[in-house]
Amino acid sequence: MSVEEEIRSDFNPVKTGSPLPWLLLGITLIVGVTMAIVSHARLTDEKTKTARALQANDEVIGRLKGVVAENTRLIEQSDAFTRQKQELEERTKSLETQLKASADELAKYKSNPRCR
Repeated sequence: MSVEEEIRSDFNPVKTGSPLPWLLLGITLIVGVTMAIVSHARLTDEKTKTARALQANDEVIGRLKGVVAENTRLIEQSDAFTRQKQELEERTKSLETQLKASADELAKYKSNPRCR
């Protein structure tokens, strides 16, 4: 028997590398790269959604601040009108009192026989 025959005999098979580890490595790399690409796409989408949400939030806060400022201005204006109304009511009472006093004085003069 020759050396080549001895190496290739059924009792001493030539050990060749199994393709299974390479196949598993290839599948693992393909799955890993696919997951990385999908994760990156999702992350980009989430960043875009977050940016839009923050922009919308800023717009809403800006409008809310405007509404609060307008509300404060209207409350101050209402308070000023209330004070003005009270002042006018006091002036009205004062003028009514003066009118009543003048009417009493006029009635007193009319009732006096010398003033006729």
